[in-house]
Amino acid sequence: MHAVTLSDVLPRSTQRRSSLVQFVLRLGLLRGVLVVTALSVLLSVTLTAAFINEPTYHALGMALAIAVLVPLLVAPPTTVITLKMAHELDASRAMVRQLAITDELTGLHNRRFFWECAAELELADRREPRPVALILFDIDRFKGVNDEYGHPAGDQVLREVAAVLQRTMRDADLCARYGGEEFVAILPATSIDGAEESAERVRVAVERQAMLAGGARLSVTISAGV
Repeated sequence: MHAVTLSDVLPRSTQRRSSLVQFVLRLGLLRGVLVVTALSVLLSVTLTAAFINEPTYHALGMALAIAVLVPLLVAPPTTVITLKMAHELDASRAMVRQLAITDELTGLHNRRFFWECAAELELADRREPRPVALILFDIDRFKGVNDEYGHPAGDQVLREVAAVLQRTMRDADLCARYGGEEFVAILPATSIDGAEESAERVRVAVERQAMLAGGARLSVTISAGV
């Protein structure tokens, strides 16, 4: 039994690809063109031979030659254009999806993606129960930072705390900005004790992180609940 990871339960919308794009990624552009061209020639020849009435040797030869040449001329460029468009469309969809689930300020996942993953984890837990921990982080006296140093300083503090989370938490964990000065982390296959240790590591790392605003050093701390 392997430990659950977030890749096992990522929202299906992040994993879906069209069958055509899967075909492209699996075969590659050159192989895809060759396969489609070969199938086009085979289909063209088969249909031509089937619909020729009382063929003579000369007529059959001419018909088959045309049946082969037309797909050879038309299929490769058409296939290249189609597959490139499909690949670019898939890349665009992935980029739009990434923007939709990313917090613009910190670069972490946003609350929407957090709830999607939480729902998928709940479904996975119903099928096969596994330990999962959740930590909620809150920056202490954050409003005072905004009031005293301005919102640009507050934004910088949020970015710094997000960077600490990314460095300190495991690759298997999911960190997200929940809203305002609140952050959340999902820890798959983690006990309460393990989550408390992770929360303490983050708390200490944030406290030790040098944060500057307008030339002044800020003393930033966070609280965590498991």
